[in-house]
Amino acid sequence: MPFSLTQEKIKSYKQRALLLACGMVASSTLMGVILAIPFAWSESTEVLRVVPSSFDPYAISLSVAVTGLLLYWL
Repeated sequence: MPFSLTQEKIKSYKQRALLLACGMVASSTLMGVILAIPFAWSESTEVLRVVPSSFDPYAISLSVAVTGLLLYWL
């Protein structure tokens, strides 16, 4: 039996994808506003640093890997 989608399932999948995309945009916007508060208050972006600067090369690689995994998941 070949895989077939009904119009109702296709519409449901499109609605879920749209909801996920809107949620990601809204959450990133809210996170930007929330993070701006301590940065503006201290006038420095170092205020929330939890690891030393020597971790920067690993952080860049990790962020690329996580972004790739997120894109694959989507």
